[in-house]
Amino acid sequence: MGMPLQITEARIDRGVVKHTFNSPHRIEGSDGLLYVVKPRRNDRQFANEVLAAALGEALDLPMPDAALVTVDELFRAASPTAAAKYELGIHFATRFETNSWTFDNPAPALAISEIRNLEKMYSLVAFDEVVANVDRKTNVGNNMVVQVSESSPRYNYMALDHGHILTGPQWTPESLRGYDLAPIVPVFRFVETCLTSLPRLQEAAAELDALREGFARIVSGLRTELSQEDQGAIVEFLRTRAAELPNWVVGERYRQALGALQP
Repeated sequence: MGMPLQITEARIDRGVVKHTFNSPHRIEGSDGLLYVVKPRRNDRQFANEVLAAALGEALDLPMPDAALVTVDELFRAASPTAAAKYELGIHFATRFETNSWTFDNPAPALAISEIRNLEKMYSLVAFDEVVANVDRKTNVGNNMVVQVSESSPRYNYMALDHGHILTGPQWTPESLRGYDLAPIVPVFRFVETCLTSLPRLQEAAAELDALREGFARIVSGLRTELSQEDQGAIVEFLRTRAAELPNWVVGERYRQALGALQP
């Protein structure tokens, strides 16, 4: 288990993708592919992104293909606009998706008719709950659709930007161990009316819970540069929340947030 992320060298800077705190750039790699590369910060976002990508692969979640991009002196010299943002070394990246848009709150009928992989939302809600993703439900930039067809349904949904999982980018082993063991109900905007099957949500929770024993292998096999204490705290955090997830999704807080669920 776990995803051995591809490593490519940054070659050409093609400019800022969006003006945010992290100001990711669209960068061409040595393999000729385009990537959206996040400059590393002095926090846990790099490790969070790498972990989310690995868990996303294990759960077959709709996420862009991920990679690790190496920034060297040649790149910094050739790309003055990026040199100030990208330190030497490894940075997290996702493949640049053409014909893609972030979105806020489409009408449920439009989402149901135009998003091909809407069924994946059950697994995504379960994932966000277990990793304590405190960002997606209020951040439009974490939701993207990619056009894959000229006729309906035209789009695939993709989840991105996972720097704020594990309660946020400033977590410590102590804060993870002390985090309240309660559901955060990470239901983002239009999802509350699009998810209608309680058995399917329970199935998604069971799938994630079944991954519990594999968490240690996934976390230890990643290039996150985390200490053994950090890794142990993450595994304990994920296992504890995964074990509670099947009970949470049938509890009152989920019934209130997902009013369209039917048994």
